[in-house]
Order: sequence, then C-alpha cells, then structure tokens
Amino acid sequence: MKERYVICSKCKQELDSSFFCKASHRKNGLYPSCKNCRSKAWFKYKETQAYKDRHSAIRISGKRYADNLRFEIIKHYSQGLFKCMCPGCNVNQYAFLAIDHIEGGGNQHRNGGAKKINVYTWLKRNNFPTGFQVLCHNCNMAKGFYGECPHVKEQKTNA
Repeated sequence: MKERYVICSKCKQELDSSFFCKASHRKNGLYPSCKNCRSKAWFKYKETQAYKDRHSAIRISGKRYADNLRFEIIKHYSQGLFKCMCPGCNVNQYAFLAIDHIEGGGNQHRNGGAKKINVYTWLKRNNFPTGFQVLCHNCNMAKGFYGECPHVKEQKTNA
C-alpha cells in the first residue's frame, strides 16, 4: 500500500495520512488539520468563556429537568398531597419526601431494570406503575432497616 502524505492546514507540516482524522464529507476523506493541531485547538476552545457558558447552561437545564421530573413523580404518587403516606407521620415538606417500593425490593430494582437510570426516570418511562408510594426519608429508612416504620408499629400497639 502506498503511503499518502498530506500537508496540515495549521502547522503546514507534511505528514502521513494516519496523522489526520477521517472525514467522509471531505473530498480527500481527511480533515485539513492534523490530529495534534485539532487537539490543541480543542483544548484552547475549552478555556474560552463561550465553552464555559454553553456547558453551564447545559448543566442548569439538566438540573431543572431532574427537579421537574421529581416534582411530577412525587405529585403523582402522593395524589397531589405532597405528604408522607405513612399513617401517623405528618411530614409534608417536599424536600424530605422520597419514593418507596411498597413491597420492598429497591435493591433488586436498582440492580435490575433501573440500573442505568434513576428511579424517577424509570417510573415515568413505565407510565407510573403501581407498587410505589411517597414516604418521608425517615419513614423510608426505618422501613428499610426495621421492616416497618415506628409510626405503623405504634398504631398497631395502640389498636
């Protein structure tokens, strides 16, 4: 196979074609500047304010989407009440609410179907399946560690 030499448009060096990225849309099938020059230009661009502004906007919009998704899921599973569904618990502060697997199985769920996506995305993609409820973080953790929430245990002893 005959070696092909190309002149880089940036550094003006004559280099073997293996030093250039492929570009099927170009006539000769290669980018005009070598990989080294393209890499330097990329790192230089990453230092510009335009790059930083663009990527901070992407992060903000991603966070806004995640916040809106969480709000939608909590609203659905709490029937619009935004409160812990545990009897005897009166936590109604949105920041303290979480999704709970009613029959347990959160670990199996995370290690199975929802491995690569968070539970809120999974719930929306699966059209809000049954078997989930809204609990405050305290009730959710107590249920996970002790099998049931102290509020439920207290109600059983008082009944």
